[in-house]
Amino acid sequence: MEEIYEKYSKLVYNYLYRLTNNIELSEELMQETFYSAIKGLNKFKGECKVSVWLCQICLLYTSDAADE
Repeated sequence: MEEIYEKYSKLVYNYLYRLTNNIELSEELMQETFYSAIKGLNKFKGECKVSVWLCQICLLYTSDAADE
């Protein structure tokens, strides 16, 4: 998972920042995104790119944050 984090953390952060326009929230959501990805890694079937999968997780957390 460290390899995935190193490869995609910048992409995930930038995507979250574009969605939220908030540095602190983007950092928090990035942590939640990667935590969720670690927990769900065994469910990832490779039917899409890892970047797409991570961005889908980002959207879920961004949506949850907007509801709060």
